[in-house]
Amino acid sequence: MNPFKTYGINHLSSSQLTTFTSDPSRWFAQKVLGYRSPSSAAMERGKAVESGIVAAITGTALDAATEAALIEYDRATRFASIQGDIAAEREHIAPMIAQAVPALERFGAPSFPEGGGQHKISIPVRFGPDEDQTIDIIGYMDLVYDDCVVDVKATLRIPSDMPFNHRIQAAIYARTSNKPVKFIYVSPKKTLILEDSDTAASQRDVRAIVQRMAAFLSLSDDPEILKAAVPVIIDGWSWNREEDARRTLYGI
Repeated sequence: MNPFKTYGINHLSSSQLTTFTSDPSRWFAQKVLGYRSPSSAAMERGKAVESGIVAAITGTALDAATEAALIEYDRATRFASIQGDIAAEREHIAPMIAQAVPALERFGAPSFPEGGGQHKISIPVRFGPDEDQTIDIIGYMDLVYDDCVVDVKATLRIPSDMPFNHRIQAAIYARTSNKPVKFIYVSPKKTLILEDSDTAASQRDVRAIVQRMAAFLSLSDDPEILKAAVPVIIDGWSWNREEDARRTLYGI
C-alpha cells in the first residue's frame, strides 16, 4: 500500500517535509484538502532577488539586472491578494542583489540547464519494504558549480547556523548532485555562506520524516478522519494572517 497515492500525492519536496514537521495541519490542508494560501510580498521579493542575482552573475550589467528584478517584482505584486508590505519589500531588492553578486564571484561561473532556469532534481525515498512504497522528492537547485551547489536565501535576518528546513533542503541537493551544498544568506546589508556540518544525519532525517508522513496517511483512507486528528499548531507562525482559514478548515 502506498498511502501517498491514496491521497493523490505524486511527489514531495523539501518544503513539504519541513512544513509537516513544523505544523502537520498546514501540510495536510495544502496537500490533501486542497487549500491554497495567498502569496506574500516577502516571497515575491525573494524570487525577484534570485532572478536579479542570476542575471548579474551571468553577464548582465548590475543596474540592468536590478531593474529587471524590480519589474518582475512589480508584476508579481500587482494583485490585491498579496500579503505584506509590498513597498517595503521592494526597497530591499536592489541592496540585496548588490550584496550577493560580489560574494558569489569566488565560485566562478555556474552552469544551467539547456534553455536556462534551475536544475530540476528528483530522488526516490523508500518508506516501507514493499516495492511500491517509495515516493520521489523533487526540487530545483539555484546555482550549480563544478565543485559545489549554492542556494540563494534572501532574508532580512541572517541566521548564525543553518536552520533545520535548510539542512533538509541541502541534504536532498547533496544526495542528488554528489556535491557539497552551500547556502548564501543575503540581506540588504551583508551576506553569509553556511554549510550543514552533518549532511548524513540530515539525510537520515529526510527518510524519517517521509516515513512519518506515510504512517500518518496510513491511519485512514478517509480524509475527514485524518482532518479531525491532525495536530494544529495554534501559536506558531505557519497560519500567520490566515487564522480565519485555519478556523474554517479545522474549527480552531
